[in-house]
Amino acid sequence: MRVAVYGTNAEWIRYMVSCFRLFEEMIGPIEVDFLDSEQRFWTALKRERYDLVMICGSPERVVSRGRFLKYLEQLWGEMNKKGTCYVWQFGRKQIVLEESEIYYIRSIQKEVSVHTARCGYRVSTNMKREEERFSKEQFLRIHRDCMVNLAHVHLVSGDQIRMKNGEVLKISMRRRKKVWEELDRFGVRKGDLESGIQGAGMESTEPESGGQALE
Repeated sequence: MRVAVYGTNAEWIRYMVSCFRLFEEMIGPIEVDFLDSEQRFWTALKRERYDLVMICGSPERVVSRGRFLKYLEQLWGEMNKKGTCYVWQFGRKQIVLEESEIYYIRSIQKEVSVHTARCGYRVSTNMKREEERFSKEQFLRIHRDCMVNLAHVHLVSGDQIRMKNGEVLKISMRRRKKVWEELDRFGVRKGDLESGIQGAGMESTEPESGGQALE
């Protein structure tokens, strides 16, 4: 869920920050933009798509945290009904993301994380389990340590893929032919990446293996 919070009162903003942190601890991940000027607010609305826009009033009219969290939890539940959602566990924290929010899943030194357009969440799983879990029509393993959501691939060039959020990921040599075929089927355009952008730096010489599940 993506939220825009607009307010010019510092006390109100601090209160909202604490509410959303509590929400993440109790319910799940949420992406929040705190906008403290009218110009930033309107610019953000033009550029981004938000599920909820909140305009803060005066500090005297603060709603209780319990009531605020109840409202967000209800909204979260309604949003989850609209699309396919995936749930992970990490410690005591539950991570819930819609399929459309997931850009890629990657394992680095046996630690697996799921990435959205703007951030990543460490989760308790391994790459083999995730590959079996996701639709092969929508998600593609481009490397033993990386799987991407085809809907968010912007461009492919040689052994690199650029995602729609600007990140560049590496295709392993052994998977390159298959990846190109799948990207062609999905209609991903081909071209040259801008110079100076570095890939994820994943090596392709080691044997295939899934990441070890996190404790």
